Amino acid sequence: MEKRQILIVNDNEYYLRLIASVVEHEGIHVQYASSGEEAVEILKESSFSTILIDLNLPSMGGYELAMLAKELVPDIEIEMITSDISPHLSRLAVQAGIFRVVTKLSEVEQIIQKMVRG
Repeated sequence: MEKRQILIVNDNEYYLRLIASVVEHEGIHVQYASSGEEAVEILKESSFSTILIDLNLPSMGGYELAMLAKELVPDIEIEMITSDISPHLSRLAVQAGIFRVVTKLSEVEQIIQKMVRG
């Protein structure tokens, strides 16, 4: 069985490493990027089953990154983390090809469990 590959993109290094360490503990290979531009370069060079994107990234926002990720890896599952979910945000997420949008603090454990279980 091939080991799952997940790319986590967040400009908050503490939050980024926290999620990465929990996912890695479950035996999943994790790479991380602190910007959308860095994530695009990583996606060009490596294969991932899932990308977890922070909505509010500097320079390139989460929606733009999601659309680029879908262009580069059409079958990648995209999950977005944000601190505020609204109907407008949900519509934009669907347009960008995002599989799931979750709130940062209240659902982090849920995200990790879904990633771990496949």
